[in-house]
Formats: sequence, structure tokens, C-alpha cells
Amino acid sequence: MMLYNYYNNIEERKMPTTRFGNFFRKRRQTLGLSLREFCRRNGFDPGNISRLERGLLTPPQSMEVLESYAKALKLELESQEWHAFFDLAAAETGRIPHQMAEDQTERERLPERFRTWRDQRTRSGPWTKAADLELWADYLDTRARLPQLVRRLIHATVDSIQQIEFPAGEGIQRPGWDGIVETTSGNAFVPSGLSGWEIGVDRDPGKKAEEDFQKRTKNPLGLDSSQTCFVFVTPRKWLKKAEWCDKKRKLGI
Repeated sequence: MMLYNYYNNIEERKMPTTRFGNFFRKRRQTLGLSLREFCRRNGFDPGNISRLERGLLTPPQSMEVLESYAKALKLELESQEWHAFFDLAAAETGRIPHQMAEDQTERERLPERFRTWRDQRTRSGPWTKAADLELWADYLDTRARLPQLVRRLIHATVDSIQQIEFPAGEGIQRPGWDGIVETTSGNAFVPSGLSGWEIGVDRDPGKKAEEDFQKRTKNPLGLDSSQTCFVFVTPRKWLKKAEWCDKKRKLGI
């Protein structure tokens, strides 16, 4: 399952736990404000903000508090920075893992901080299984929410992101790639370099992938095909995906 490898990659790379804090501090500094001045203007406690920026305090789970921070940092609503801010907060407070993982043996291999979160989660309900994702794919709002999930997974598992775009919600109506990512160090599911992403919830993922591949081959919309990796995402089971990928690689596009 995709998320198991994500967790392993996180642990192997010793992913820092202060990425939200780093983002917060850099944005505050971009505004030209000292810690005390920033807190004075917005009515925040300097001690709490200092601990938050240094990673000694986990990001709040309250959306109201997060939104107050985002507004204080002058993040434009629904902008890439706005989404990154909330995605990093979610990633560091364990609000992503429940989307997938299904095998007990694999769950026991998760890093300690995720296993602790898992134990808390288990008290309130079971993990989402592949069958649940299949059912979720039939709901209309999945088309709007799946890009957000993918974006959060990438933020949670990739250290050096130069560019990331995954319009969600009403943004999925915009023309163009469903997602674009550029990173100097990817992992098993996020290619290093530049990648163009297409997302589909269709019942026949192979057909949708083929249509998207042909469409982007003819018109990559400004991306250099020879330097770009094509990625297709589906919440459905696709039995012949490996064969499809092998055939496309042999094309050398």
C-alpha cells in the first residue's frame, strides 16, 4: 500500500519535525517583523509562537487558531502558501495516515510516532481499507478532495519542494495538469525533478490513464516532456497498471 512506503521513507530520511515551524518563521521574517512585534500586532503569546517556530510545540489542530495564524502571516486565501501552511500542520499532527493503511503486520512497522497515533485512532474506529477507497471514489466530492489528499501526502513525505500545484475544491474546474511537482529529492512515489500529475476516479482507471497520457503527450502545456515524469493517481484498484507503465516507459517519451 502506498502509505506504508511513505512512512518508511519518512523514518529513513529522519524527516525533521519542525517543518511547520520553519515555514511559520520564514513567513514572519518575510513580513519584516520580529517575533515580539509580530505577536504584539496580533495578540499572540511570544513564548508559544517561539516554541511553535522551533518545533517544541506541535501545530494546533483547531482550524480557527490555524486560520488566525494564517491571516496574521498575510497568507492569501486558497493560495499555494495557504494550502502548504495547513498541509504541514496536518502532517505534523497525524491527520493524514488514516486515509489508507490496512495490513496489521505493516502497521507494526510504522515509526513510533505514527504507531502512537494509530493506537489512539483505533479506539475510535478502524483504519480505512482499499475497499473503502473504492466506495469513496463513487462520491461526487471525491473529485474535489482527492487532489488535496495527494498534496498533503507529498508535503508530509518530501523535504525539498521547489514547486507544487494541486488545485482542489472548485479549483479542479481549471484547465491544465491536475498537479505539478518539482523536487530535488523524491521518493518511491514522488519522482525527483519535474513531474506532471493527472488524477482520476473513473471506474476504468486504465482507460482514464491512457486518455490523459495521450492528451499530455500531444500537449504537455509548457512542460518539457523529455524532462518530465508523468504520474497518474487513482483510488481504485488497477490490476494491470505495471504492464501499462512498462509499455509507456519503452516509448521513451
